[in-house]
Order: sequence, then C-alpha cells, then structure tokens
Amino acid sequence: MIDDLISAANQRLKAQNITLRINKRGELLFLRGLLPPKSGMGKFTRQDLRLGTPATSDGLMQIEAEAIIIAAQINAGTFSWAAYQKNVPQLLDSYTNEKFIKIQTKNAGDWISDFEQFYFNRRKQTNASLLTWKKDYLATFRKLDWDKELTAKAIEQVVLNTPPDSRVRQRCCTCFKALARFAGIEIDLSQWTGKYSPKLVKPRNIPSDKVIAKEINAVTYPRWKWCVAMLATYGLRNHELFHLNYDDIARGETIISVYEGKTGFRRVYPIYPEWFSYFELNNIVLPPSRSNAKHSNDGLGNTVSQAFRRMELPFTAYDLRHAWAIRSLLFGLDVSLAAQMMGHSLKVHHDTYHHWITEKHYQQAFERLMQREDRPKPPF
Repeated sequence: MIDDLISAANQRLKAQNITLRINKRGELLFLRGLLPPKSGMGKFTRQDLRLGTPATSDGLMQIEAEAIIIAAQINAGTFSWAAYQKNVPQLLDSYTNEKFIKIQTKNAGDWISDFEQFYFNRRKQTNASLLTWKKDYLATFRKLDWDKELTAKAIEQVVLNTPPDSRVRQRCCTCFKALARFAGIEIDLSQWTGKYSPKLVKPRNIPSDKVIAKEINAVTYPRWKWCVAMLATYGLRNHELFHLNYDDIARGETIISVYEGKTGFRRVYPIYPEWFSYFELNNIVLPPSRSNAKHSNDGLGNTVSQAFRRMELPFTAYDLRHAWAIRSLLFGLDVSLAAQMMGHSLKVHHDTYHHWITEKHYQQAFERLMQREDRPKPPF
C-alpha cells in the first residue's frame, strides 16, 4: 500500500529532524513544509514543492532522497526555487542510481499555492484573515482538480456546479475572479454571479427578549450562563467572547471592548444595560477554550455553537446577535452606530437585520415613539 509506505518514509524524515513531509494527490507525490518565499524576500511559509514524482514505490524513494537534499540546502542557506521551477527538472535518485525526468507544468495547485502567498503578502496573518482564507478561498479552490491545468473552462465548470442565485455561487465567483486575475486568465464570471442577497434569505425565528432572559436564567452551567448572557447583552459574534478586555468588565465597565475578531477592535454598549448587573457579567467565567491561544476564530466559534446545542437552547448564538440588532432599533439607536458596534458596514446592517424586522417590531417602535413626552404635538 503506497499510503503505508508514505507514512513510513515520513517517519524516517521526522527521525532525522527533517520537517518536510511527503504527500500524495492523485497519482503524484509532492513535498510540503516550511520553505523560503519564491521572491527571495520575506519569511518562510508552509508551501508545496511539486516535483512531478509518480506515486509509486520508486517515486517514493526518489522524493524521500530529494527531501533530504532540500533540507540540507535549506539549513545551509543554498536552497533556490529556480532549480525546481524549470520545465524539465532533473531529480536525483540515490537509491536506484537512476535519474527520473518529468515534464512539469504549472497546475491549479501551483497557482493556488502562489496565490496563498500573494494573499498573505497583502494581508497580515491574523485569526480573521486565516479564517477568511480557509472558509472562503480555500474551501472554494478545493472544488478544482489541483493536479490539472488551471483554465477558464475548469473554473467555469466549478462555478456552474454551485446552486444558482446562492451565497455559495456568489462567493465562488468572487474567489475565482481573484485567482484568475492573479494567474492572468481571462474569464467573465459576472454572468454567473446571480441575484443572491441577504434580503432574499428566509428570516430567522428571532427569540423575544422575554424568552432570552428565561433561557439564560435556566442555564445550569456557570461558564456557559455567562457566555449566553454576554452574547445576548452585547450582540457579539460567538468567537468574540474570547477576545474581550476582561479587566474592564471585571471592574464593572458596562461598555466593553472587543480587541480582536473578524472585524478588529470596537466598543459595544449593552442593550439592556440592566442585564449586566442582573446576570452578574462582571463575574467572568470563561469556557476552557480560552486557555488554548492557538485556537482559530472558527474553532472558538464552534466551541460556543456546540455548547448551545448540548444545552438544547431554543436559539443559536447568532440568533442572540440578531436579537440585539433588532433591539437596538427599538431603543432608537442610530443605525450607523449600531452597525459600528456590531462590526460591519451600514449596508450589511440594513440588508440583513432590517429585513428580519417583523410587523410586531414596527408596532412596538411606533408605540414607544408616540409615548415620548417630547414628541411633536399636532396643531388644533
């Protein structure tokens, strides 16, 4: 079994303190590990080194020997990408005393690897940017055959396999447009983008504030009770629970600071402020994920979502965020300020949350407005 042989070869490399690893995709083998940038400037990043090696026992011996040579070159500071980017790379095979010559062309996987480096040369690697790359770009690019040539036809086939007028189709077009532009491929994806809009999505069943308070009171796990109450009071994204200024909260500061997350630093006000004291939010009790600083935002968010399911709450963490958005309107908070506190644009705020406001919410807002003593009075 070739997979067992690959595993054994990787164990031998590890025993020699060589960080490169042999991987298989389709009928070819390639090396992956921390390698210097192709431009010669910048820091080492995890990249693929494609040598056109067949996934056979002879090919495996060849690529294992090449991994040892490359590791020695990296340690000596003599490694050069130029030797591996020629059309006909000549690879050493110390085991069979034969030379294996393979015509190598730049396939989709090569372009994606180069585009990843380009992407993070333009964006700082943070939890947010890594999550965007993983969930948006990489998830989309995985639909391609990485061992084949990147062409407009191949991209179009992937796009057309997604549901029309869907968020998936829209994201697919956006990601492939960027990749095609980077690779110099002429393709017009605008005709396939579709008409997806948050306005067309079926509204969520947003819980009432009374239901939210009742369910928080019923939570029997202290660490999760604090989390649920924080999400309800401040409309946070679920992973943002782990990126707060806890010192301010512990001192009783009700205006909290989110210092990291999908959209960076921002300040958020409580709606309702009474919930801060009622649910004793200054007594911070975090889930264990906080102790693992290496968790991605995606992983942190999943920890919270799974806890909601285990507790069998009748709403999700994001339902509480949406409830906060609607509540901010009923309180009369300016929509631009509400959007800033939620960490997104005014357009997203309007398109997403105002779409879910029901007739009941409009009636409540109107009644509160009419009850104001300082409202304009009619002439008689």
